[in-house]
Amino acid sequence: YTESLTGYDQNELQGLHFAKLLDPSICLDSVIREVKNIALRDDGEYQHEAAVITEEGRLRFLAWRHVPLINQKTGSRQILSIALDISGRVEAESELAWLARHDSLSGLHNRHAFEERLAECFAESTSNTLRANSTELTHFGVMFIDLDEFKTINDTHGHNKGDEMIKAVAKVLKEQSRDSDFVARMGGDEFAIIVRNFHRYDLDRITKRIVSKLTSIVLEPDIHCTASIGIAVHTPFTPSPEVLIGNADGAMYQAKEAGKNRYVIFDAAQRTIDSR
Repeated sequence: YTESLTGYDQNELQGLHFAKLLDPSICLDSVIREVKNIALRDDGEYQHEAAVITEEGRLRFLAWRHVPLINQKTGSRQILSIALDISGRVEAESELAWLARHDSLSGLHNRHAFEERLAECFAESTSNTLRANSTELTHFGVMFIDLDEFKTINDTHGHNKGDEMIKAVAKVLKEQSRDSDFVARMGGDEFAIIVRNFHRYDLDRITKRIVSKLTSIVLEPDIHCTASIGIAVHTPFTPSPEVLIGNADGAMYQAKEAGKNRYVIFDAAQRTIDSR
């Protein structure tokens, strides 16, 4: 069983220290100490979970149980270690954890994860005093993206083409975002990006690049992509994540009303900057 589990043959396993098989990312010192303690006891057990590294370098997740094994005649002590392969359970739990925060179609973060991250941005901003000077680095802003005429694609060409478009848009948004940004699919044909650490004069350049890349998506001669984008920038006077999202959403609808395939930047003084 151990040979099939690890890929090592019996000759390689004999004499090998127990800890040499385990994933070094766990606290090996603690595991070794607890296993040694079991050998000194007359009863009891030590249970834990630890992955082994197979000969191919893969991880197999195991649930371990160590008990003392004492020769009553000689008094010699050994440890009997039994391991149950729980890789399937661990992988299922990992997948469920991923699905809880991601959209399965696009692979992007979902609305729940987006709202959590935005709340974290607001919490972080309380420790930063942002001056009104336009040359200062802005902590974050929200970009709301709504595809134009997406319903027509679904109705005319079928939902498979609609799904293909969603995946293509997700790929573009991911490629055009930076490591510090946070990209999410909010549902349907709506996407959002938390843009982090930018100068206000960079905002036009960033958004124009995204608009251009989205426009370059052509699935078929009569299936292409355009989007309306609304942007709201956080300031020390933005009271809540909900208000910031509402501002970005309102700016996006203004972009729709202005002719689509463009973006609008929300201005707290009720002014907007509109650009193709």
